[in-house]
Amino acid sequence: MNDTTLLKNVLRTVLLVVGLLLVGYGLYTLVTPDVIMQAGPLKVEAQGDKTQSYAMIGLGILALIGGIAFKKR
Repeated sequence: MNDTTLLKNVLRTVLLVVGLLLVGYGLYTLVTPDVIMQAGPLKVEAQGDKTQSYAMIGLGILALIGGIAFKKR
């Protein structure tokens, strides 16, 4: 195994792991509420802008596609 093959395998693995982490984090932040305040029987939840969650999911998908593309080369 030469250095180029080893580098490609490491890069492919890193892209796949980072892609999975970004997709997982994006889905987690998309599903969970942003702020919860509870005082006795009163409970307040605030929903914010979810564009960062969508961006994380998109970047994760791009990283996964990049990792899969290294496998095919």
